[in-house]
Amino acid sequence: MRLWTESGGILPLLAEDLLKVLPNSNLTVRGAKDLAARLKKTLPLIDILISQDVLFGSYRTNSPKGIAPKVIISKQYDNPREALQNKLGKTVTAFDINAVET
Repeated sequence: MRLWTESGGILPLLAEDLLKVLPNSNLTVRGAKDLAARLKKTLPLIDILISQDVLFGSYRTNSPKGIAPKVIISKQYDNPREALQNKLGKTVTAFDINAVET
């Protein structure tokens, strides 16, 4: 819950971006990678418990190659793409709402 609050309800599941939204967490790059991996494993549970409050998406910034990183974002935002972009401090070139894969 602390991480959710600190991130403002935006948790990108890419370590580099996770560090940007959690500047006070004292996470290392390795710690951010581990946290992102743990969050990815719990996506089905998150979907069951709080899907009414969150969106699951994927996004791209400046890297069009590979699999687009996933993000968990609060439904409090009228424009989730813009909220993610503001939180990351970089242009989000693509944003899609996705269903959780089990």
